[in-house]
Amino acid sequence: MATDAITVARYAPGDNEPEYEESFTIAWMEKNLPVMGDGTTHYYLQGPVFDESEDPWNPDEEINCYPDKDMGALRGTDVAALCDLAGGAHRGDVILIRSEDGFRKSFPYANVYTPPSRQGPMVLAWERDGQKAGAGYYDGMRLQFFADTSVNPWGEHIFGNSDMQSALPEEYWHFFQPNLPTTTGLSVQSVSRIEIYESSGGQPPVVPSGGSDGGADIWAPATGTLTVRSVPEGAAVVIDGAVSEFVTNVSIPDMPEGYYGVTVQREGYENPAEEWILVADGSNATVSFAPTAITASCTVVSHPAGAAVAVDGVNSGMSAGTEPLTLITGNHVLTLTMEGYVPLDLPVCITKEGENRVEGVLVPLCSEDDTPVLSAGPHGLLPGSLMVAAAPGYPGFISGGESVRADLPDADGEEITSYLLFSHGSDTTSGLPAEPQVALSSGGAGLIPRHLANALSSAGSVDQTCALFPSVSRAVTVRGAGGEGDVFSLCAAVSLLARPGPGEFSYVVYEGCVPAEGEVLTIPADTLPENGTRTLTLLCSGAGEKTDAPVISVNGMPLRADVSLPVPGLLRMSVPLPPGDGAYTVTAAGASPGCMVRIAVATAAAPSGAVSDGTETAETADASGDADGGVFAGIFRFFAALFSSSAPELPAPGDDTSLPVAGSLPDATPLPDTPAPEMTAAPAAPAEVDKYSALTGGVLVESVPSGAWISLDGKPTGRKTPALFAGLKEGTHRIGVSSALTGGSRSDTAWVYPGALGSIFFDFSGSLPETAVQVESGTDEPVVFTVNGKLPKQTTPAEVTIVDTDSFVAVTSDTGYQTYPLGYRRGDGTLSVVPATSGTCTVAVASDPAGAEIFIDGRRTGETTPSAISGLSTGPHRVACSLPGYRPEARVVSINDLPGTTDAEAAFTLLAYSNGGLCVTSEPAGAKIYLYDRYIGLVTPATIPGLPIGTYEIGLSSEDETMIREATVLPDTVVTYEFRFETE
Repeated sequence: MATDAITVARYAPGDNEPEYEESFTIAWMEKNLPVMGDGTTHYYLQGPVFDESEDPWNPDEEINCYPDKDMGALRGTDVAALCDLAGGAHRGDVILIRSEDGFRKSFPYANVYTPPSRQGPMVLAWERDGQKAGAGYYDGMRLQFFADTSVNPWGEHIFGNSDMQSALPEEYWHFFQPNLPTTTGLSVQSVSRIEIYESSGGQPPVVPSGGSDGGADIWAPATGTLTVRSVPEGAAVVIDGAVSEFVTNVSIPDMPEGYYGVTVQREGYENPAEEWILVADGSNATVSFAPTAITASCTVVSHPAGAAVAVDGVNSGMSAGTEPLTLITGNHVLTLTMEGYVPLDLPVCITKEGENRVEGVLVPLCSEDDTPVLSAGPHGLLPGSLMVAAAPGYPGFISGGESVRADLPDADGEEITSYLLFSHGSDTTSGLPAEPQVALSSGGAGLIPRHLANALSSAGSVDQTCALFPSVSRAVTVRGAGGEGDVFSLCAAVSLLARPGPGEFSYVVYEGCVPAEGEVLTIPADTLPENGTRTLTLLCSGAGEKTDAPVISVNGMPLRADVSLPVPGLLRMSVPLPPGDGAYTVTAAGASPGCMVRIAVATAAAPSGAVSDGTETAETADASGDADGGVFAGIFRFFAALFSSSAPELPAPGDDTSLPVAGSLPDATPLPDTPAPEMTAAPAAPAEVDKYSALTGGVLVESVPSGAWISLDGKPTGRKTPALFAGLKEGTHRIGVSSALTGGSRSDTAWVYPGALGSIFFDFSGSLPETAVQVESGTDEPVVFTVNGKLPKQTTPAEVTIVDTDSFVAVTSDTGYQTYPLGYRRGDGTLSVVPATSGTCTVAVASDPAGAEIFIDGRRTGETTPSAISGLSTGPHRVACSLPGYRPEARVVSINDLPGTTDAEAAFTLLAYSNGGLCVTSEPAGAKIYLYDRYIGLVTPATIPGLPIGTYEIGLSSEDETMIREATVLPDTVVTYEFRFETE
């Protein structure tokens, strides 16, 4: 942005206010002061020497200077002559040259008043190639150096890098990057102020900070600390709409100075409204939240009934099977405990919608005093004959947190039930027996066992029989859910099926874990039908050879058994049952130590039927069916639907990429450690991509009268109204203005929309009354609103200060826009608002040129001009338009409900402004980008569009380094600037 006047100021030692300050126009300087330059002689600067084989100072002054760095045929005013207007400078003083956008350079007295010929006079150039600053000289007025022609081979007036090295003290040298000197960075563009800082008593003057040059110098950005608290703690911290890596309660250091939109997210809680907070340099900004819990009821069932329920390790004081628990939505672990049983952890995801239900089967504790029994299980009548199919188990021990895969047997037939047989449960730390604690899943869903039974074996460990509901999926993930020292083994997987064939058979299954010594089972009378061939099939674990099998007696009569080893470690014994009333007492004797009876099946085949005389082995299966009229299959489907699919999905059997099948190979290895299956809700639909998320925005600052100095987020910008600031981070920014004409100052917040320009206006013509208004919700829920249709949003209840009798409060939604003028206040001064519904009014919005984005009451409508926006209430509404490359416009329109389709019109004439863009890159990438001494929410590489032409300071901050340099924005051009950080 070109300048057409210069302000000269003089500062006494230690003073912040100038002792002299006066402005002079180009016309005045041209008329009253000696003119430097003849308007035909060209002057040149020198850029950096990138060739590493060359001396970066380039003493011969032949690289990157002529003709590339031609500053033009210049005329201007000597800086020393301008300083003399303020009383002059003296040896030891420092002269600061400041740009309109705040960029500045400092120079010692000697280089201004007694410059060596290789540097030449320092000239404020206000004309180039016959065009004045502001009338074709777009980066003027500009500081130039009228160097002699003594060094370069062309005899041109070039102020080169070696000239700078010779003429200026080292602390005033300028570097594009470390070890890359350049004189272009000394040439301040769009100069607006010359400031003289006096020395005192031989001490150097204090010059405002901001860097001695605009090259890639080391630079320390302003930072502070952001502290975010919540009750309860442990909530994710959301900053500017993005979920951060931090959780409450937390203090986040090194936050770039500026405003941030902060909220928190925690599963099971409503997201509180976003709070905008300023993190100032060196300060600790604190914001606190108390999110509201979202609750739902959950029915808990235990087998046996009445188990005590704990939620996430805290006793609920309630028992399973009584009243439902009220829980916060999200993931929890419910623990069921009952005397005589192993505690059972049940992960569950509580949802607001639908039924929440969890059911668990407790594992009984066992000791030497226990008397284990086989319990009656499934029973019924099926066509065909009984088939027992078995698959090998896992040869090694399964420890806490370890997972293995087991495949239920594959065989044709209708599945009655299946079992996983565990053994050798112990605690390796204490050496004591320990119940196998197992977490099961299949097809991504948690499995609830149908029945569990434990027994203490003579080997000094605990065996367990785990009965499963019939399942379509045959792959089961078995995970050790106990402590790290708890181990157990999986000795076999067994399925009972009805083999297709002629005839039918009756059956009753007994299941559990009973030592194969003494009385094993009692079958009551009339359990089996009187006719047909009766057979008892026993499955025993803990035997290595057929000779380990016990002798089976029925009603005191030893019977010859058909013995087989379908898989290692599993005995199958079949004995005929004698005829009679069907009452049988089964005993065992002579078994090897550790032999345990797990399953007993009594069958009665019809005379025409055939009873299986063997046991089939298989490693995989895809059996279906139901042994009890569909009841068990239905129960299984219920439990499968109850739990979500959070368990890891295992490859299908037979897939070349599948994990090792448990027990299928002697050297099989366990699956990688996986966390306990966590029950979660179904994944939400992908969030819509925000097309504005990677963009910056801007704000036009205006005032009446114009010419007020502007501060941005508390820092002077060196610019006056009207001025447009582009490349700002989305969110709220505090704009301050001070008028030298009125002596007054104003400040207000302006909201920056990504990808758009907003505006803010200050009126110094009179003093407006301030009114405090309490805004409350007219419903039971908080209402989000804005004041005068300007963001940021606020949430009821809130007290707002309004500086205008025509002010209003606006509430918007996806369907409507409702406003409340101050006249709507109740007698106690409060203003009650409700959520916006669709209004009956329409406003027609047009602009010249067309295509501008339309905003109503601070809300993006998604429409562009010309458009008719409906859903507005009667009353005042703020209508705004924004079009890239044009100054934004806004006005408040009063709407009345009139006959016809349009109730009000808003037409805007948009004025273009000269602008360009900056593309900022770095090596390595990912550095934070600063503009106006503010972090703008972007990291490299990034493009900042819509910047008014002129010179800017671009700062970059990586984890270990910071750099700053000047950048020039040219009209209708995107200029690329690359930063290179030093890497080890």
